[in-house]
Amino acid sequence: MARDLESKRDQNPSAEANIAIIYVGLGNPDQAMVWLNKAYDARFNPSILLRPAFDPIRSDSQFKDLLRRIGLPN
Repeated sequence: MARDLESKRDQNPSAEANIAIIYVGLGNPDQAMVWLNKAYDARFNPSILLRPAFDPIRSDSQFKDLLRRIGLPN
């Protein structure tokens, strides 16, 4: 599923963040953060980070740093 979304990134402006959600669900926070940083670089809609799907990595220092860079409370 992640590979399918990755191949269609140019068609979906939220693809990187959606791929990150998949990796959170798979229990791979490092890969999730890789994709969240790509989403940040692509200027994604940061409100996606408020979704409960990101709760498992909410305490991760990298996630908190991303929230800080965007200007969202962490």
